[in-house]
Amino acid sequence: MVTCFRIDTSIFCARSQIRLWRKDLYLLELVRYIHLNPLRAGIVGELKGLDTYPYCGHYALMGKTEPGFQDVDYILNLFGGKVLE
Repeated sequence: MVTCFRIDTSIFCARSQIRLWRKDLYLLELVRYIHLNPLRAGIVGELKGLDTYPYCGHYALMGKTEPGFQDVDYILNLFGGKVLE
């Protein structure tokens, strides 16, 4: 059974909202895992080193290079931030 609620003229279905929430959490954890790989592998010595390592997605998130295939704005919005200029 799907429980739906009417809030501000919009219908929110509990089951589908939970699925979307879980997918967002999974994506956040996946991005964290991938972007911290150079640190875990010892390629960079500390977290700040990711800003200077050009072969990882974190470098693009910090605005140091063109993002290429990575949707930087989407990922940063998931974390509640934006590229600083």
